[in-house]
Amino acid sequence: MPKKKDGKKKEGVKKKKEKAELVIRPPPDPLDESAIENGYYMSSNAAIFLKHRGIPWLFDKPVKSSKKKD
Repeated sequence: MPKKKDGKKKEGVKKKKEKAELVIRPPPDPLDESAIENGYYMSSNAAIFLKHRGIPWLFDKPVKSSKKKD
C-alpha cells in the first residue's frame, strides 16, 4: 500500500553557495601579434586599420573647398 502524505515538506540541510573569486586580467596588448592579425582581417585597408587602432591617418582628412562669393 502507498504511504499517506501529511502535506509537510522535508527540511533538508541548506548548502551555502560559494562566491567565485574575482580574476583580474591585464589589459590586452594592441600590438600583440594576434591583435594585429585580427585587425588586418577586420579592416579593408591601412587607413581603416589605423583608425580602429586610434592612430590618425594623415591622408584621410577632408579637403576644404573654397566658396566663391558673387
